[in-house]
Amino acid sequence: GSLYEGGIRVPTIIRWPGVTTSGTSTRQPISTQDLYPTIMDMVQPEEDHEQLANFDGVSLTPLLKASNEGWQDRNLFWHYPHYYPTTTPVSAIRQGDWKLLEYFEDNRIELYNLKEDIGEENNLEKVHPEKAKELLELLAVWRQEMDAPMPQINPEYSQN
Repeated sequence: GSLYEGGIRVPTIIRWPGVTTSGTSTRQPISTQDLYPTIMDMVQPEEDHEQLANFDGVSLTPLLKASNEGWQDRNLFWHYPHYYPTTTPVSAIRQGDWKLLEYFEDNRIELYNLKEDIGEENNLEKVHPEKAKELLELLAVWRQEMDAPMPQINPEYSQN
């Protein structure tokens, strides 16, 4: 229920007999959106997967084979345009050790260096405004490419 690390950072365990080596690990950030392309690679690696062309996820096969050959670092994105007991509408991007959150209700921006601040306690948006601007622009482009729904004011809402 949160786009802070406590809500999205979870370990993943994948066992693929004959491919994965017992006891190996990686610290490469991944997304649950990577699971479908990975499973498609596992069951039909020789087929053309046109349905994956516009899918926002990549196959984890290079990481599972522990070769990292063909793996490219990438940005990870999250979008939650709803209210929930633990959050207001928000989007986030992670680029390497950097993570930016954009809250829509009050236009608040939060920027963290996860390598130095895994608990996301020190908002660096004012300290690194250029990095915040760069990530904010990437996040906006991604939302546009994904045609992400944005929160809208409900004209029927009344506090009475």
